[in-house]
Amino acid sequence: MRVLALVLIITFTLQPISYAQDDLDFSFEQLYERLGYTDLLTALDQFDETFNYEISLPSKIPFRADKYLGRVSEQGLSIALIGEDDERVFRIHILKESVEVPNMSEQRVLKDGTTVYLFDVEESADPHVSWLYMKKNGVTYSFVLNGYRPEIRHYKLMGIAESVE
Repeated sequence: MRVLALVLIITFTLQPISYAQDDLDFSFEQLYERLGYTDLLTALDQFDETFNYEISLPSKIPFRADKYLGRVSEQGLSIALIGEDDERVFRIHILKESVEVPNMSEQRVLKDGTTVYLFDVEESADPHVSWLYMKKNGVTYSFVLNGYRPEIRHYKLMGIAESVE
C-alpha cells in the first residue's frame, strides 16, 4: 500500500513538471498563434471589415519569410513575418492612434519628408531588436526587426519605411 501511495505521489508531483517542459517546446509560429495571430490574408480581411480603412503595406521586407501571420485588435493590425530558420522575425504594427516615441529615439527623415524615429533595445534583449516609428497616411506604423547588427537593422528598416506609399 505504501509503495502504491509513493508511486502516486511521485507521478502527480512530476506530471506538472513534464507538462511545463512540453508547454515550452513550441515554435515562433505556435507562439504567435497562442497570441491570437492567424494567417495574414485572414487578418487583412478582418482589418478591412473592422476598420473599413485601406492601408499601405511596405513593398520591401528584410528577409525571405516562410510564415506570414496577422492579428487585428481594437488598436489596429499587427503582422509577424517569420524567417525559415525561426530566428528572424519582422513585425509590423499599424495603429489608428499615435504612439509615444521613446526619448532615446534617433530621428531621421525619409525622401518624401516623413519623419521617422529609430530606437534600439540592446541591453537586456536577446536577440537585439530595433524599432522604427512613423506617421503616414493617417496611421502610425511601427516596424520591429531582430537579429543583425544595429546599423544593418537601421538600414533595412529605413528601406522598408521608404517602401510604404
